[in-house]
Amino acid sequence: MRQNSHGIIRALRRVEKNSTQETNEKKGGSGNFISFLALIISIVALYFQFFYYHYDLNASFISGGYENDSLRLHIIYHNKGNQDGTILKAEVWYFSDSNVERPKNHLGFRSKLNDPVILPPGSQEFHIISEPTDFKIFDFEKNNTNPFDTLRIQLQFRYLNDYNLLSEKEEIVGWVTLDSNKQVDYYSLSFKNIILETDTYISETYRSK
Repeated sequence: MRQNSHGIIRALRRVEKNSTQETNEKKGGSGNFISFLALIISIVALYFQFFYYHYDLNASFISGGYENDSLRLHIIYHNKGNQDGTILKAEVWYFSDSNVERPKNHLGFRSKLNDPVILPPGSQEFHIISEPTDFKIFDFEKNNTNPFDTLRIQLQFRYLNDYNLLSEKEEIVGWVTLDSNKQVDYYSLSFKNIILETDTYISETYRSK
């Protein structure tokens, strides 16, 4: 009976030893997995911090209207990327409904000057584009435009894309009609967010007679 009890005790000790060994192996495996996961997360964070290049530049047209013989457009530039964003200039052009697809027949006031806007990553800036509305200075006939036609209002942005090449974005933001004295009669504006994409760029420029 004594020998049997000693045998049982030895068997229980072997079971306990095996159980402890399996538990330690499981703990070691879990620790290795956690360490590996932490390493992967560190590598991904390092990549996004130093190597990932994200370009995301927006121009939000939020309000505006014709006031005191001027068209005033309120724009918020927002750089959502992780690199500097540069807007070189913003301009307003007018196209007759019949000429909206013919860029040589546009009307624009040439007296405006724009300073470049440089936006650090994540920053925003508020800007006002102010345009005179003296449409009498335009030679509508020379531009093949009927002054009593509906004129589309177009915003044009020039900026640097993610390859630091000059890009251009055009967006119709409203329309205006003139009375018999070529003054603003009716108008409508569409407020929108304009994404300044990077898939196109200006490779050349020219002046035509």
